[in-house]
Amino acid sequence: MSDDHDREPSPAELFHRFFGPSIFIPWTRVLLDHADPRPGERVLDLACGTGIVARRVARFVGPEGEVAALDIDPDMLEVARSREDPVGASVEWTRGDAADLDFPDDSFDLVLCQQGLQFFEEPVPALSEARRVLRAGGRMVLNVWQPLERHPVYRALLEAEARYLESDLQDVATPFVFGDEERVRGVLSEAGFERVNVAEETLDVVFTDPETFVSLTVMAGAAVVPEVAMDDPEERDSLIEAIRRDGEDVLERYREGDALVFPMPNYVATAHA
Repeated sequence: MSDDHDREPSPAELFHRFFGPSIFIPWTRVLLDHADPRPGERVLDLACGTGIVARRVARFVGPEGEVAALDIDPDMLEVARSREDPVGASVEWTRGDAADLDFPDDSFDLVLCQQGLQFFEEPVPALSEARRVLRAGGRMVLNVWQPLERHPVYRALLEAEARYLESDLQDVATPFVFGDEERVRGVLSEAGFERVNVAEETLDVVFTDPETFVSLTVMAGAAVVPEVAMDDPEERDSLIEAIRRDGEDVLERYREGDALVFPMPNYVATAHA
């Protein structure tokens, strides 16, 4: 008889286990350095994914604070809920649409959004909703990747993937669509925010399993191209190997021993209601 330990991890679990330690936990520290959460504050983690930001900010606002975490993906929320309760504030996990928040006006002191803006179908309405639920003087802090050309490893893999899938590069490079500082400023201003500041930050990310990094990057890119089915394991493995081979020169440039280590530049935007 099998149990949970025998089943294949879901895509959301893979995301949490693999990308969490390498990317999202380190970037959460940077995000919260800019946000400066304080004891007793009410915080909304928008597009919370598997809950990395929500759990971390719960420590800062403490038991007297409140944290709400919202995502549209039930699988991500399932992973978030499955972890132990965080230290500090309890977290209310909610499934919902960022463009139609089910919270009253002036509900929060701080809204956070880590790498979520680029996935909103309607960025300005979503940011307008974030503005609505913030109290006067409240702040929003979000981060997005800088342009794809500043990410040579991702650029090499995604350009190869676009060629093999006969797709536009922008179709497989969705995470980088807000790699324009002025566009980030523009959507925040259009949504009604004031005192918008966009800072540039860079961290070196470390992947101790480069092969899995390539596989998950390729599968994530293919997932947003509707006509591509990745159900055939042989076809999927063949695609991954072809892209890895095409990107090998760039990958080798950033190998340190058995690991892959490369800079990942972000924009971190802070805006006020």
